[in-house]
Amino acid sequence: MEHLITQAREEFEQILSNIKNETQNQQLHEVEKGIFSSLLKLGRTLLSLYLQSKGTGHKGKVHMDQDGIKRSYHSIKHRSYHSIFGKISIGRACYWRKGRHEVHPLDAELNLPAVEQSYVLQEWGAALGCEEPYTKAAQFLETILGSSLWGSSIESIINKACVDVPNFYEEREGPDPKTENEILVATIDGKGVVMRKGQIVEPSPKKHRKRMRKIGEKQRLAEAKNTRKPGRKKMSTVVGVYTIAPNKRNPEMILDKVAGKQDRPRPKNKVLQATLKGKDEAALRLKKEVCKRDPEKEKPGVALMDGEHKLRELVKTHLPWFVIIIDIYHVIEYLWIGAHIFHQKSTPEAERWVKDKLSHLLHGKIEQIIDCLNKTSNSLSKGKKDRLQKVITYLENGKEHMYYNIYLSRGYPIGSGVVEGACKNLVKDRMEQSGMQWTKFGAEALLSMRSIQVNKMTGEYWKYHISQERQRLYSGCVKENSDELAA
Repeated sequence: MEHLITQAREEFEQILSNIKNETQNQQLHEVEKGIFSSLLKLGRTLLSLYLQSKGTGHKGKVHMDQDGIKRSYHSIKHRSYHSIFGKISIGRACYWRKGRHEVHPLDAELNLPAVEQSYVLQEWGAALGCEEPYTKAAQFLETILGSSLWGSSIESIINKACVDVPNFYEEREGPDPKTENEILVATIDGKGVVMRKGQIVEPSPKKHRKRMRKIGEKQRLAEAKNTRKPGRKKMSTVVGVYTIAPNKRNPEMILDKVAGKQDRPRPKNKVLQATLKGKDEAALRLKKEVCKRDPEKEKPGVALMDGEHKLRELVKTHLPWFVIIIDIYHVIEYLWIGAHIFHQKSTPEAERWVKDKLSHLLHGKIEQIIDCLNKTSNSLSKGKKDRLQKVITYLENGKEHMYYNIYLSRGYPIGSGVVEGACKNLVKDRMEQSGMQWTKFGAEALLSMRSIQVNKMTGEYWKYHISQERQRLYSGCVKENSDELAA
């Protein structure tokens, strides 16, 4: 141990000496880089000194765990530990018994991770891997720390670290009620993720189903295999929960807002999640987060979404006390489709048509709009009539959730910009970078860890994850140091 203390002092003195003498002709950034490199070297020495002070974890000739199982001392076994300062070899006393796994008491004392990489390096690697392709993240860490880390290592870190995300969201405390606003908002939407070949099996086209029934099982399986093409997307479901202050408006104010003339309240304590496990799983997560934020159902609840029937039904099932509002911007998109049936694109006539219908919509006259469109459809050609019918059907199916005059008078939000932004920020920005294709497991793992990062819960999550790992790895170890037992 003394030689490491001496080495650490010499390395520190060398840093001071370099600053006083050898760096005088260097530029500031060169000095900065040199100091950082020297500090990494010093950090490795200090970490080695700490480990040497802990010893090998030798507990005598016999070691007994919490279950009363005795193991005999076997030997000193070394394992590699990849810290942010570099790789270090750790010698640990090994206790062994035939038919039982080996035990290293020092592992539990130090809370060593199951993998070679330290928890600090895992956290940093996961944080970078959530933002950039794994290879780039590894290269960045190598540039900073000077030690190599394969891109596959970062992928493996993320795949393992995500295991506690669902329980973390369930067990974490909600935000301080004093920081919350009056209206609780839940929102849900979907975003496709490009999957690797073989991850999705597409059903056979309808026109081939009759023929498929006539051919043999072998050929049917062969044709199904041919449908496993790369580039197919699997839908991820994004959910969000936040609170917002009431903002009472009238339709005229909203029309001005569309023109960019009105500010809006900011969401508070926003929590976003995304999953590839299906809409039912996503809706269940949404309900759990809502109940955490408002267990007594005291706040007025608003659910913002597009017009998808399945999502609406899930919200009705899990959050029956919430007011469902179809996002106004999705409705406006359909109004533009209708406008272009009657008027040329990018013309004042099309813009006036949309503004007129939007004004009626914001005044609660959804039935009047539908009646008007139905009457005008009779004079259209078949192609235009079919296109208009899609607009009418969309409005008809969602009309019970389009009474915007009531929502505005209560101060409710009517736009789902939060979840639209989440689909881009949480999913698209990372999952749809050039050439990316995913496995179901890999995509789910990354979405889980990326949600932690987007929600700014990284430090909180890793503290929870490390405690859970300790329970999984060392729950059977002794509670306190064992005394030497007689053989």
